[in-house]
Amino acid sequence: MDHAKRPSSGSEEDDRYMMITEDKKRKRMISNRESARRSRMKRQQHMQDLNNQIMFYKNRRTEINQSISNFTEQFTAIENQNRIMRAQKEELRKRLEAAELVTSYLDAAKGYPVNTAEEPWYYNLWQPSQSMPIMTSAEFFQF
Repeated sequence: MDHAKRPSSGSEEDDRYMMITEDKKRKRMISNRESARRSRMKRQQHMQDLNNQIMFYKNRRTEINQSISNFTEQFTAIENQNRIMRAQKEELRKRLEAAELVTSYLDAAKGYPVNTAEEPWYYNLWQPSQSMPIMTSAEFFQF
């Protein structure tokens, strides 16, 4: 037998076992370091994404607050215009009422002469007209 088996000593096996174990430990250590590095990178990226979201939402909040401020100003301006227009409407309603009253007086006064020389027509509204006689009853002068 040319190839005689050499009896392996315990120390050779121990050395080989130690080398294999050390190699596995080294590979595991390298793998763990890479995993930790990836984890740190992933966490860093996640933090960056969260910070970007924070900035986005802060900017969005500022825009929304500005829009609310603009709408509030517009609402106040429109509310003021509305108040003015209501007051104008009331004034116009009163003027229309007065004009209708004058028109009704004019309609009632048709046939009465209107003095247009110097005085306005409404100064003579309560003056008796010469075209209509004043009638009194006999009991009017009894004491």
